[in-house]
Amino acid sequence: MRGDFFAIIPARAGSKGIKNKNMIDLNGVPLIQHTINSVIASKIDDFVISTDSQKLINYCLKKGYDYIKRPDEISKDESKAIDVVNHVLETKKINHRYIVYLQPTSPLRTEIHINEAMELILKNPEANSLVSVVNIPHNFVPKSLMKNKNGYLVEIDNSKIYNRHQKEEYYARNGAAIYITKRVNIKDYIFGGKILGYQMSKIESIDIDEESDLKLASLLLKNKNGI
Repeated sequence: MRGDFFAIIPARAGSKGIKNKNMIDLNGVPLIQHTINSVIASKIDDFVISTDSQKLINYCLKKGYDYIKRPDEISKDESKAIDVVNHVLETKKINHRYIVYLQPTSPLRTEIHINEAMELILKNPEANSLVSVVNIPHNFVPKSLMKNKNGYLVEIDNSKIYNRHQKEEYYARNGAAIYITKRVNIKDYIFGGKILGYQMSKIESIDIDEESDLKLASLLLKNKNGI
């Protein structure tokens, strides 16, 4: 596996829900440190942090972490992940077969998840990319959904299936905990082509977007560490 995987951790300064979210304290360390710890403990070869935050740059300098200063034009709310990745690839010489994209807002994603995801895509050489997913509860699948029409609820899907075990399984991306893409495809997409799904649990998939997420993550991490 060595020589195959290079990780990018995107961490811009701006955030609508929580100010300076990536550097906010979570159980004694900045939120981003949980992702960094997982990367260091994993079989990933090397990583870089892409950021426009001077506070985070200072932190990287203190800790000795590799970083790239991200331009303002790709540090906005509407900026695309693919632009961030391609900026890194244009700035650094990277020869690894796969690019791993790990957002720091998934603090319960561990090195075990990262290693399993990497092993999965290595076992499926025809796959172009992989994304981490969570199973959608049966009551949220299309056959269970309804909409309001003239004040009354109507079913979206008329083919009635009431037994949950007869409903198809659906998956959703879980807050971008793990993306892995072949470097030859990364110019075109973060995930696309033949996509593998790496399933994670709801708890492992928690995505820090607002203060309540941060409080829940803190409790889950304390319980995980036996505190």
